[in-house]
Amino acid sequence: MTSIEGVKSAFFGDFQKGFFKHGYLQFLDKSFYVGDFSHPNNKFDGLGRFTYFDDVYFQGNWSHG
Repeated sequence: MTSIEGVKSAFFGDFQKGFFKHGYLQFLDKSFYVGDFSHPNNKFDGLGRFTYFDDVYFQGNWSHG
């Protein structure tokens, strides 16, 4: 999937009422996020890990992005 802003390139995971619930989200620069999302705005929310394209990452609890 490609977002309106053109920043996201793919999402694999679970949806709830048409929104991301939990899964893998890859960005065009090859960075990616694996974890939970908030409803209804699809922001990182809950347990997750964001990995930058250079393998630097943040892992922990996210709150509304």
